[in-house]
Formats: sequence, C-alpha cells, structure tokens
Amino acid sequence: MGVMQIDQEAPVLHCDEVDSTNTHLARIVLGEGSTAPSGIALWASRQNKGRGRDGRAWLSSDEALTFSLMVEASESELEWLTALAGLALLRTILAAGLDATASGEDALSLKWPNDLLINGRKAAGILCEHLDTSVDTHRVIVGIGLNIGALPLEVRDFAASFDTSMSSEERELFIRELRINLQRLFTLPGAPESWREEYSSYMRIFGTQCPLHLPGGIRFTATPISIDEHAHLICRSTEGEILTVTTGEISPTPLVEGHLS
Repeated sequence: MGVMQIDQEAPVLHCDEVDSTNTHLARIVLGEGSTAPSGIALWASRQNKGRGRDGRAWLSSDEALTFSLMVEASESELEWLTALAGLALLRTILAAGLDATASGEDALSLKWPNDLLINGRKAAGILCEHLDTSVDTHRVIVGIGLNIGALPLEVRDFAASFDTSMSSEERELFIRELRINLQRLFTLPGAPESWREEYSSYMRIFGTQCPLHLPGGIRFTATPISIDEHAHLICRSTEGEILTVTTGEISPTPLVEGHLS
C-alpha cells in the first residue's frame, strides 16, 4: 500500500465566484505548464453550478463552505479516498467545535459512501473526480460542500446545517486542518483495518433496513451490516443473502433531485 503525501504548504486559493470548485481547480491543475502540488486547494464564496454524484446539482447558500483539493493517491489508497475524506471532514468539524451546533448525542454520522449527516439529515457531501494517472499514482479532485448557516429553501425538508458562521480566515484554516487530518489518516497504523473501524464507528445506519440505489437505476431494500477492507458496503438482503456493494448509495430518506447525494 502506498502512502499518500500531501504538501501541507500547498496554496489554498480563493475565488469570489466559480461554476464549480472541482471544475475550476481541475482547470488550474491541468493548465499548460502547471506544476500544482498534491494538496493544492480552492474555495469559493459562491458556486453557480455546483454538482454532486451522478450529475445532480449541489444547492447551497453563500454561507456554505464549498472547496476542493487535489491529491495524488496510489491504486490501493484510491478505493478508500472518499471514505477517508469523510473521516477527515468529521475530525476537522469536531476539532473546530462545529459539532456543538448539532443537537443530540451522536448527532454526527457518516453515510456510505460520501455524506456527513446531522441527526440523519445531510449536512455535507463529498465528490471525488479522477483527473489522470501517471505510472503509479492517480490525481484526484476531492470536492466538499459543508452546509453552514441558512439553507436554500429547496433543501430544507431533508438537509441540515451547522448553525454558525465562518470568516475567510476561518475557512482557510478549516481547509488546512482538513488536509492535515487526511494525511494523518493515510498514515494511520494498521490500515486498512484501522480505517474500517473508525469509519464504521460513525455509520449509525448499520442494522437498519433502507433503500439502496445502484448504477443503472437498480433499487432494492437491504440492511447495511459492515464495511469491508476495500471500503465496500456489506449488506443483508430481505431474503438473507449477504451482498457486497462496490458502488451506489444508501438512501435512508427518498432522494430529492437537485441536491448532492
């Protein structure tokens, strides 16, 4: 297993407005003559074409923190990247004290493969997009949208937000701390078992029957029971069959078009 190296001195760029932080950072990284280091990040005060998985739109207020960073990962690290980005985000939220605005014991949780929830409602989403591959590494853009402050009217029925505000300086510091946490996770002793244990500890949905949505429009009901060493979801079907889900999503509440899932 390779060990991801993130340049903690890489720049954290800011734009007043972009179409999508993932798209804009990809342009910079792939630009002619670019020597962008692993860890380069970009946040925007406003996204006008934010997007999520499967081409769905990401709707967020101007108070939200939307940012992306580019990392270089080995093949074995790549399969865990989305999950570890979620763990790094959760660690950073806890360290920043943002969890104090989430009411209830165990209010924060992770939903495989790419969401962070407050009391079962979506508060953040992660979108990893592959850029290119060299001899032994993959360059990937990791996009994160974190709901802060007021929510757009369209998503208030199913989303959640951290009841706080963040200055520009606090936003940059948050991104830098997340980079540190991501690096720490990739160098955590005992991986991937240590990753699996920590990620599983925040999966409150284990043992709960819920809809699963797979590529190609396949939908069925199953009970998530664990995460395996490849960050795949292990489920039990309603007939008792044990299934390994490599790609797709859990939907404890109906998917709503127009929001990252």
